[in-house]
Amino acid sequence: MRTDDTDLRRITPWGYAFDDHAWSPDGTWIVFQRPYGQLYLVHPDGSGLHRVPIQLPRGTGGLNPSWSPDGVWIVFSLQRDERAEIYLLRPDGTGLRRVTGALGAQAQHPDWGTP
Repeated sequence: MRTDDTDLRRITPWGYAFDDHAWSPDGTWIVFQRPYGQLYLVHPDGSGLHRVPIQLPRGTGGLNPSWSPDGVWIVFSLQRDERAEIYLLRPDGTGLRRVTGALGAQAQHPDWGTP
């Protein structure tokens, strides 16, 4: 939608996006979570919709995605039961790695912030 509230468009199928989403720093992609914690990317015009190709551990879900300031990484919370950890991965699904390691960490809403 434009800033004047005109030209409203849906860019994903109804019910596809769930909860949090984030624009890439260059404005070319939006990362979002689908129900059951699957991470997806889509261009702002609705083209290029696809799942980030990662295999998450059974019983977990990727939540609350956010972009690094340079657009190289996506940070997200990986939740299992009542526990959550922060992970990073590249938009193409490579480079998956855990950032937090404290037992019982409740890292629910990761964000790069600004220096």
